[in-house]
Amino acid sequence: ADLNADGQMELVIGATGDDTGGTSAGAVYILFFDSSGTISSGTVLRNGEGGIYNGFIAAGSLFGSGLAATTEGVAVGAQLVNNLAGAVYVLTLDTDGTFLGETTIDGNLSSFSGADPQSGDSFGASLATDAAKTHLVIGASQDSVALSEAGSIYFMNLTSVCPTPVPTPAPTSDPTPAPTHVPSLSSAKALFCGTTGMVSSTTVINETVIQEFYTLTQNDDFG
Repeated sequence: ADLNADGQMELVIGATGDDTGGTSAGAVYILFFDSSGTISSGTVLRNGEGGIYNGFIAAGSLFGSGLAATTEGVAVGAQLVNNLAGAVYVLTLDTDGTFLGETTIDGNLSSFSGADPQSGDSFGASLATDAAKTHLVIGASQDSVALSEAGSIYFMNLTSVCPTPVPTPAPTSDPTPAPTHVPSLSSAKALFCGTTGMVSSTTVINETVIQEFYTLTQNDDFG
């Protein structure tokens, strides 16, 4: 990720066993580098630090289990939150790496269409995005849909839905230029606003999907 657009890539590191904000709550470290490759600064994201409010990350979540760069910051997996079902937090970050806001992807997301993460699935154990940040791949290493703890991968298509800013008409008697506003989105599940996208569809890849090509067995932790 290059959060501050200085041409130097930042290093984002998960520390799932960090106990500072609660036993095994986890944390994410963001390291900034100068042009010589030397660490110039850093930010820690955990309960009570980096703009994260206390209680945001539940104890035992393993926050930082999966990481992927997004257009507005970073997506962070917390594979043991929600009774071990897991979740992914899409964090919007400032240029110094501090927290500005988040969108949660978990079993409440409508596009799962019945294939949503269940207790014990470890959804968010691993994460990846493509170069354009239009697809998000989420591993659920303990998913037992096909075989016990064989694992699954969720492949999500993100579609641009961020509305174009619309000028608010100013009263004719007011010469001050009118501010612009962005209409509210119809869904609370908007992701990556700016080049924002929404999860428009979700494909689940597990043993039943790939059995023609590969064989997964029980406890493979695929994903």
